[in-house]
Amino acid sequence: MFENMDKSMAEAARQMALEKKKLIAKSKDGLTAAEAHQLLSGEPGFNSLESILASGSWYATGLQTPIDPNRGLEHIAAYLWDVLEIDYTDNDAFGDGLRYVRLRVYKGEGERQLSTAPRADKADRLRRAGRPSLGPEIEAAYKDLLAAGEIDFNGPKKWLYEPIRKKVREHENDPNLKKGLGDEALRKIIHPLFEADKNRRSASP
Repeated sequence: MFENMDKSMAEAARQMALEKKKLIAKSKDGLTAAEAHQLLSGEPGFNSLESILASGSWYATGLQTPIDPNRGLEHIAAYLWDVLEIDYTDNDAFGDGLRYVRLRVYKGEGERQLSTAPRADKADRLRRAGRPSLGPEIEAAYKDLLAAGEIDFNGPKKWLYEPIRKKVREHENDPNLKKGLGDEALRKIIHPLFEADKNRRSASP
């Protein structure tokens, strides 16, 4: 019985290795989001495909909706993965009013462009995306709350959202600021900081 189990496990491992080899070869021509997740999920330190794309070591292309017939596939800038979330079933990404369909994921330089047009600077790309980049402000607001001892590490992380929104709005002098402060954007920035600080405190003598 054990011999049969060992053979089955060995065969499963062989099939997984073959599948991974096929995906690595295919990655040169682009993978779907699900294929990229399958390929990368076993790698050390893998957290999410969105975090890999945000790092710039891999990049993705897609069609932004509503689809303009005069525009083709676009490179999805790495900074947008702070707010975009992937739907693996539909192979698209959405968040904060943006949506990209027909995703293709590639290994390589994250700032690669699909056209020879001059590259817009980051501020211009942010304006065209329709929202400010508030990642640094959100992180600074979190650190202010941490320094003031106002973070309850035994409570839900979501309780931090409103105090952080308030601090960012005060910093930006815009009490009605909404773009870039959605729950998903806050979650992707705040939760890793919260967990790291919580683990650091637990490890302290």
